Amino acid sequence: MTRTNREMALKSSNEMENKELKNDRKLDCSLIYEINCRKEQLSQMEREYNEMTATLGGLINGLIAKINSKDSNLWGW
Repeated sequence: MTRTNREMALKSSNEMENKELKNDRKLDCSLIYEINCRKEQLSQMEREYNEMTATLGGLINGLIAKINSKDSNLWGW
């Protein structure tokens, strides 16, 4: 292989590596973006769960208080 052929082959090889690196970088960025989106969705779901749990706890406590304020015969004791 002549020097020019080797230089061209090396240049071609470097260009291919650069393309692969760019593709890998794009994939990495895409995955990072997807992970961040999923984290945000999870955080939102956790906030909603906590709100629902607190609301349900309040409703249950209110129901218990209402039952306790009624006649004890309600329980059959």
